[in-house]
Amino acid sequence: MKKLSAILFVIVALVSCNKKQQQNFSGALEIPDAIFNYSAIGKGIPCILFAGAENLDKNLFPKEFLEHFNLIGANPDYISEDVINNLTYDDILDDIDRARKYLKVDKIVVMGHSMFSPVPLNYALKYPENTLFTISTGSAPVFNEKFNQAVDDYWESFATQERKEIFQSRMDSLMATNINSLSASEQFIKQYLAAAPKYFHNPTFDCSDAWKNVSINMNFINHYFGKLIANRDNTEAYKSLQVPALIISGKYDFACPPVLWDGIVEEIPTAKYVLFENTGHNPMLEIPDEFTKTVLDWADSLN
Repeated sequence: MKKLSAILFVIVALVSCNKKQQQNFSGALEIPDAIFNYSAIGKGIPCILFAGAENLDKNLFPKEFLEHFNLIGANPDYISEDVINNLTYDDILDDIDRARKYLKVDKIVVMGHSMFSPVPLNYALKYPENTLFTISTGSAPVFNEKFNQAVDDYWESFATQERKEIFQSRMDSLMATNINSLSASEQFIKQYLAAAPKYFHNPTFDCSDAWKNVSINMNFINHYFGKLIANRDNTEAYKSLQVPALIISGKYDFACPPVLWDGIVEEIPTAKYVLFENTGHNPMLEIPDEFTKTVLDWADSLN
């Protein structure tokens, strides 16, 4: 614990914290003119997190992780459809920087998970001078046809027959329910829970706690995934990253297959790539202790 405290002191010192900066923000943050709703949990290094929904960001990360990171979730839950329809990718990055200014820190840590895993890396590309380091989990460098093909091929070649049968059984059980009577958000969550064989090393892993009190703004999700990152290829841009980046994959991630990083991450000089052998898309849920130690050890290594 003494070592971790020392790590925290050094990193916070790097962002030139004044008295205001050393505060741990908690609860909703009223950021003028912000597009997203920002709320904070945890204590320590200020880290803007993009996970896609209010409460999901709070539920994903273990208690030990929140002892070292003050997670400021960028939540799209209440953005109106009109705003969503005109939202650009740069708007997302600019809004994160607006939050950084509100927090009064010179440099911020940015973290993104799953379909939002490119957000921290792209923020660092646009605002390298404002980025302390980035963390990208459950990530992929592309979301174009190459991504879709990799998802199909990885499932066919790497998933065992037993895993495939468990997945099909769970899908059949889901379809036997009256799922169409649920809201779009509820359907999304039910389908995610049923699809555990594609997200976890343990094909029957129960991640329902992570989705407690979570509501998904499906208009935003559809716009983001269907328009903002569809056909997006970041492979060349990432080679020019100037700030430290931790990119984390799980061997059993059939949603964002780790093979997508083959031959790419080696060409990003500031990146460290971690492939966990015993987890899938959500290492913070399935192997929380190992995940937390990996992140903190890497942060320590930067000094």
